[in-house]
Amino acid sequence: GNILVTLGSNNLHKFENIKNKSNIYFRILPKWEMIKKAEDLGVLPKNIIAMQGPFSKELNVAMMRQLNIKYIVSKKGGNTGGEREKIESAKDIGAISIMLSRPNVEYPVVFSHIEKLIKYII
Repeated sequence: GNILVTLGSNNLHKFENIKNKSNIYFRILPKWEMIKKAEDLGVLPKNIIAMQGPFSKELNVAMMRQLNIKYIVSKKGGNTGGEREKIESAKDIGAISIMLSRPNVEYPVVFSHIEKLIKYII
């Protein structure tokens, strides 16, 4: 089925060698450089959705229905990334949500309070 990828233009290269890109729609920011990057990687113009969010559930549903989306691939972005709207939209049309988590990063020194940070620096 058709796939909607909302991972952003920085991840387009990971899809470069996929054989049937005509079934994959990439939603990226509407910047010339990003659209050019997509085209340079072999993404057809009809498969580029250049729009800036946030996207409502209703807009996601309409877009996914129009494109007959069966899968949506996105990053876990929480409320600011529209994660809930994407998942609910997919559920409404019977599509499958595939959410990618960011890798856990172990920071050597972490502070929750500015006062402790200042004491550490001094």
